[in-house]
Amino acid sequence: MRQPERPARILSALLFVVVVMLGVSDVARASDNVWNGPDLGNWNTDSNWTNGVAPDVSFNEAAAINNNTTVVLSGPAMSNGSAVNVGGVKLGQVAANIGGLRITNGGSLTNVAGTSETGAIAVGVAGQGNLTILGGGSLTGTSLSLAGTAGSSITLGDNS
Repeated sequence: MRQPERPARILSALLFVVVVMLGVSDVARASDNVWNGPDLGNWNTDSNWTNGVAPDVSFNEAAAINNNTTVVLSGPAMSNGSAVNVGGVKLGQVAANIGGLRITNGGSLTNVAGTSETGAIAVGVAGQGNLTILGGGSLTGTSLSLAGTAGSSITLGDNS
């Protein structure tokens, strides 16, 4: 007489549920605030970000810029007057996409570690990333990496 396979099926079903829940958990913990504004749009315009407000370390967010655009940060303050502090920057995070950040004279961005963000600046992740800091602009972070596809770049101007 053949033994029923129920315990193995139940175990398989439970394992599947656990794997699915872990995957959902990772999505729920994602803290990227993704740029959806125009090319050469202003970082400080809240509606240019998927969360409806510019990225902020107090929300444990990293800025992710893709969609073949470059974001311009031209001043040190967000629309609410506070300094621009984020949990990290990811340029060209999505394959086959370009993400750029241009910090102009007087623009200042500080990346700090948070609960789930590291404060890292990743120029080119799976796509092409381009970082330009013009003279008088500043960028601070816990680390800076250049990777992604060919063409990813970091350009520093005088006094940046």
